[in-house]
This record gives sequence, structure tokens and C-alpha cells, in this order.
Amino acid sequence: TAPADPDAYSLASLKSLDSSTTLSFALIGSDDASVQYTASLKITNKSNLAIIDPSGNTVNNVTSVKAESSLTATGKTITSVGTSYYAPGYKLVVTTVGNPAQVTCIPDSYNAPPDSVVVGDHGSFATLACKNKDDVLPSSKIVITWRLEDGPTLGTNAKFVVTERSYIGVDKTLDSTEEDKYIIDHAGNVSGIEVIVMNAAGVKRTLSGDKQ
Repeated sequence: TAPADPDAYSLASLKSLDSSTTLSFALIGSDDASVQYTASLKITNKSNLAIIDPSGNTVNNVTSVKAESSLTATGKTITSVGTSYYAPGYKLVVTTVGNPAQVTCIPDSYNAPPDSVVVGDHGSFATLACKNKDDVLPSSKIVITWRLEDGPTLGTNAKFVVTERSYIGVDKTLDSTEEDKYIIDHAGNVSGIEVIVMNAAGVKRTLSGDKQ
């Protein structure tokens, strides 16, 4: 349902923790070196879980939001899995990378985006302290922010942009930046996505595609 404000866009679909929620995309694109890529992205929810949080406490009624992706170029395919676990109220508990988990990220700070936004709105989403499974202390940090910008058709759709900046090492050097731009209508229905990744060397890869 679209918000009452005609300029507002609902984030209900993107924030949904309903177990029936699934988003799938087929992507194509290239990088600065003109390497061509094809990719897929699937986001799936699974509800009513009980997990042990990083402090050793049991958290009930948790929903996992799993993002599975594959990226193919020059005959080689790279797959990745990232899973975030949310308690009721869209409260982030922990995020893991890999299947089984190789990296665990704990939120140092967290602010859920509002239920509806207008173009120009922005905010902090989370700061995550991450460590590899064999590390005692966190070895990296991820800073996540969000904003809403104009979409392909002014006034009809918008881009909800989630930016992740990854920092590594003792001095927390910027290692990579990823922007996921979800194209939504006023009711929050997702029609497509654009994914922009820049590595530490400054090489940028841009892929986009429609919801399947």
C-alpha cells in the first residue's frame, strides 16, 4: 500500500520479515576494464528461528534474510552467501558471510530505516564489527548507510540505495564499497536493482537487472 503522502515511498516490502518474501534478479554489466559479467541474486526469508547470539544468549522468533549471489565472467563463476538475522521489530542480531559461516559481523550500532521515505531522505543503517571464524578479535568493519534518490521515471519510482563500505586492518583502510540500488514504486514494490562495486584499487563494476 502506498503512503498517504503522494511524494513518499513505502519500504514495507524491503523491510518485510515475512517468510514468504523472496526477491530474485538476473543481472548483466561490466567493469572499468570492459570485462562483461552475468550474475544472479536471490534474497530469501526464513521465519520463526531460534539462534544463539554472539553473547551466547538464545534469541527466539528470529527471521533470517539470506542473499545468495553468483557472478560469472571469462568462464569463471564466483558464488557468495550472506545472511542477516533479525529479531522482531526489524532489529539486527548478527550477520554472517559464507555457508557455513566464515565471517561473523556484530552490530556496534543499528538504526532501522523508517517505514516510508521521500527522495532526499538518508540515514545510518548499521556499523558492523566483523571477524573471521579463527580470529579472536574483529579484523574488519562495515559501515552501512541508506538514502532515497530519484528513479528512472521521476515521480513514479525511486531508488532505495544501501551503501556498504568495508574497512580492514588496524588502521581500518577502505577495502571496498558496494551500492545496492533497489528500484521501487510508491507502494514499495521492487522492480529491479543496480549493483555497483568498487574495490580497493578503484576498479568499478556495475550490474543491473529486473526482478524475476
